[in-house]
Amino acid sequence: MLKRIVYKWLRAKKIPRYYAIKLSDQIVTEFFNYRFSFKQKMWALRHGFLPSKIISYGLNNKNIGYYVSDFDYYRSYPINKQFQHWINDKLTTYFILKPFSIHLPKIYCLINRTQQIVSIDNQDHIIIKNIEDILQLLHQKNRLALKPNGSSLGAGFFKLECNADQYYLNGVCHSKNDLLLKLSSLKNYLVSEYIVNHKALDKIYDQSTNTVRIMVIQPNEHAVKAVHGYMRFGTSKTGAVDNINAGGISATINMKTGNFSRPKMFLNNSMQDISCHPDTNHPLTGTIPNWEEIKKGVLEIALYLSPLSYMGFDVAVTDDGFKIIEINSHQAISTYQSYEPLYKSPQAGEFFKILCKKSL
Repeated sequence: MLKRIVYKWLRAKKIPRYYAIKLSDQIVTEFFNYRFSFKQKMWALRHGFLPSKIISYGLNNKNIGYYVSDFDYYRSYPINKQFQHWINDKLTTYFILKPFSIHLPKIYCLINRTQQIVSIDNQDHIIIKNIEDILQLLHQKNRLALKPNGSSLGAGFFKLECNADQYYLNGVCHSKNDLLLKLSSLKNYLVSEYIVNHKALDKIYDQSTNTVRIMVIQPNEHAVKAVHGYMRFGTSKTGAVDNINAGGISATINMKTGNFSRPKMFLNNSMQDISCHPDTNHPLTGTIPNWEEIKKGVLEIALYLSPLSYMGFDVAVTDDGFKIIEINSHQAISTYQSYEPLYKSPQAGEFFKILCKKSL
C-alpha cells in the first residue's frame, strides 16, 4: 500500500513509469532502514534526492544545488530518444559496431525468447546449432560469458568454465547434465567470449572482468567529450561481475592521465573510502593500462554513433588493447557524484544544466 502511494506521488512529479516503480521501492526501503530522522528524509525527498544521498554525497543546504538530483535525472529519460535501442540491445550494438569489431567481444550465438539457438557471425567463423555445440565451444575456449541481451548492472551474468569434465557457473561446480538443463532454460541470452583482464588489473582481483565506466557527451554531432570515468573491481560479494551496488569497488579516474584513486565501496548503506581490495589486500590505486588508446577508441565509436548525445561505455582493459562490454543509454550517475557534483564539473556541468533545465 505504501509503495503504491509513493509510486503515485512520483508519477505526479512526472517520473517515468519504469523509474517510478524502482524509486518507490527504494524510497520505502530507505525510510525504514536508514538512520536519518523523518525530517532529514523529507528534506532530501523535497529536493529530489533519495535519503541515502545525504551520506553518499555529503548533502547539506550549502552544496545541494551542485548535485543533479535523482528526480531531475530520471525525468530526463529517454535522453537518446528513438536511438537508444542501438545500445540498449546488445546484439543490435554488436551489428551496428561491426566496423569496430576488433574492440567487441565475439558473440557466438543467441538463445532467443523461444529458446531456439541462432548462430551469430563472428571472427572465428564458428557455427552454433544446439546446446551440445555450446559445450564443444566451451571445451575449445575454456571460458565463455553468458549474459541477457537487454540487461544491465551485470544482472543474470554467468561465467562459464570447464576443466576436463568439470563445469563451473560463476565458480560453482555443475555436472554436465545440470549444465545442459541450465543452458536449456535460458531465454534471450547471448553466448560470447569471456574477456580476461589486463595482467596489471588481474593482480588486484582476477575473479571478475574489472571494467572502466566512461561518461561520453555529444552536445552536437561535431563535438564529443569523454568527461568522467571510474574503475570498477569485483569482490567475493559480487561473484563474476563488478557491480558496485552488489559489493563492488569504484575508483575515480583522472581523465587526462588515466590514474585511478580514491577507492570506495558500499559499507553500512553508504559509499565509504577504502584503501586496499578486501579480498586480495592489493592497493587500489594505479594507472589504467592502454589509457590513450581507450580514450581515442571510445571517442571514435561515439562519433560513429553521433545521433546519441549521452553514453556510458563499459570497457574491459586487455593485454593487447580494450573491449567494449556494453554501452549504456541512461547510466547511473551516483558513483560519479560521490566524487564530484556534476553541476560543478567543468566538462559536463553545462550539459546537465540543459538536460535537467537547471540554472544556478
